Amino acid sequence: MSTTRVMLAIALLLAATLPLPAQQGVERRGFFGLSLTCEDCFIQRSPGRVSYSRFPAITSITDGSAAEAAGLRTGDTVVAIEGLPLTTPEGFERWAYARAGVTVRLTVRRQGQERQVAITPTDRSSASTTFDFYRERLRIAQRRGLESLRSAYRSPMGWLGIGIECTQCEVMTVGRRQQVWSFSRPPAVEWVDVDGPSHRAGLRRGDTLIAMDGVDLTTREGGRAFGQIEPGQRVTLTVQRDGRERRVSLAAVARPDASREELAAFQEFRSLRDSASAQYREQVATAMSRAAAQMRELELALRNQDLSRASLDSTRRRLAAIDSVMRALREVERARLSGAGSGFELFYPTPPRAPKALVTPVAPVAPMPPVAALAPLPPERLTSAPLRYSGRLAEVVNIEARAPGRVSVDELGDSAVVVTAGGARVSVTLRCLVPAAQVRSEGDSIIIRSADPACRKLVVPKP
Repeated sequence: MSTTRVMLAIALLLAATLPLPAQQGVERRGFFGLSLTCEDCFIQRSPGRVSYSRFPAITSITDGSAAEAAGLRTGDTVVAIEGLPLTTPEGFERWAYARAGVTVRLTVRRQGQERQVAITPTDRSSASTTFDFYRERLRIAQRRGLESLRSAYRSPMGWLGIGIECTQCEVMTVGRRQQVWSFSRPPAVEWVDVDGPSHRAGLRRGDTLIAMDGVDLTTREGGRAFGQIEPGQRVTLTVQRDGRERRVSLAAVARPDASREELAAFQEFRSLRDSASAQYREQVATAMSRAAAQMRELELALRNQDLSRASLDSTRRRLAAIDSVMRALREVERARLSGAGSGFELFYPTPPRAPKALVTPVAPVAPMPPVAALAPLPPERLTSAPLRYSGRLAEVVNIEARAPGRVSVDELGDSAVVVTAGGARVSVTLRCLVPAAQVRSEGDSIIIRSADPACRKLVVPKP
């Protein structure tokens, strides 16, 4: 890519970021009611500042406009505003930021003579804002300004003080004056100027130029670089002499036949190019630094979010476990109140209370007469019926069911048995004292352990 194309790309990238002059505004620009021949002949004089490259001429005037009222005519050339030439940044900025209702003094050239004209631009809803007017012309200047400067001098402006001889080589012109060399074979040095930098660096007639700055001259990049050497640029030439290669370092100077205008145009071009390149590098570095800081903040936020999510998950698991225990306890309490279920009841011990003394003594009650003991059933009556069921309750109580007919037995866990036979229903329930401290959760079950030595622990599945 040529230097011009690189700088044009940089200029276009900077178009939206370069600062505008201090008098910029968002108010609507005053309407003069005239059209100019030079609507696209803008040039960038310095970074962010623009002017006309030549004085614009009036091509048409709107009927009833401020320009018609001021006596302007088609063909008049607008030279200056308030004494500031339109070819300077100051003059163009004054022209761009003209406001409606504010009278300005124009210098107009007509038939070779200049005259002063007072004109008051009017307000018009279709007119652009001063900001947009200036920004649009700044973009045009940045797009075309470097091209105009680049075509104002011959290329290369740098001079090594040698003449070359080559076969199957050609010089192509890009744009107006930019030269690009194309070598099929390495060129040879035909002559060396005794006052040039090549003579001082030791180059001689007959030397073969192989490469410049490590780039082979027979490549497209090497030929382009050879045709764009600039004054003051230091280059390293790879030279072949008597079959041996050597490297020679030298600094180019301005070509002796360059005019004063060419040198001025080149200096302005290089100044604008280097300034735009420096601003572009600075903006890229700032943007990269800002992006890196935002990435660090995002990583920290994501890390904190992960920690919060882990803590939240742990809390949810704990709450779920507590909720399971509470559900199981509510089921146990509901079963106790309904008289069904496992038969276990939760009792919370209360401190013993001292017996209350009676206010008045109570007369002793006469003992009841003894009751004759019932005669025990004969053993043959107890064992005559067939054994229908035999089990053990909580590993402490043996239960047998004998009946002539069918017996239905329901085992409710390991603490209750219901036996139904002949229309009679017998329920055997083992009741234990279970303090609250003996209820805990293990895995998928709730363990209820009784303090009563006659009872073992009870395992209740979690709901």
